[in-house]
Amino acid sequence: MIIKNPDKFKITNRDIPTIYGIIYEEKSPKRTTQIFAIKYYWNDIFQDIKYADSMEEAKSKLKDIIIQMSKKKIETSFENFCNLPG
Repeated sequence: MIIKNPDKFKITNRDIPTIYGIIYEEKSPKRTTQIFAIKYYWNDIFQDIKYADSMEEAKSKLKDIIIQMSKKKIETSFENFCNLPG
């Protein structure tokens, strides 16, 4: 799911809504070129920030990040389920 804002894009995994990322254009007086920051979160806890030179590159990076984080969350959930007594 992509939520559009004039200068931000929030992308989430519908099946695991606690994993999401935000892409926004970063403006800096030191840079003359456009750069996009990618911040991603797990359970509303900031995980890391990555950068991309274009919106398409940022979307691609964030897609890969969300897929990897989703896989990790599913694996963790399955391990916790397998460790239940009984």
